[in-house]
Amino acid sequence: LRISIFNPLLIICVLWSGLSFLWSIDPGLTLRRSVALLATTVAGLVLAARYDWNGMLQRLAFAFLLMAVVSCVYTLIKPELWDYVTNS
Repeated sequence: LRISIFNPLLIICVLWSGLSFLWSIDPGLTLRRSVALLATTVAGLVLAARYDWNGMLQRLAFAFLLMAVVSCVYTLIKPELWDYVTNS
């Protein structure tokens, strides 16, 4: 909450997207997406409050490394998936 006070433009943008369901063509979809935007914004603010730039970069690099390793292992275990991707 303390970090969001220093970002008034961020608060305005999230609130504007939340209020836009009032004039939307599909208010249900707009409201769901606004809630998703609010949740990801809060998650980003929590991460920004918790970690410094170096710590955040290390965690992001570890996440990408983990995704790359899992992707390579999955491709070796299930090679027909690779054929589907390359032939599409």
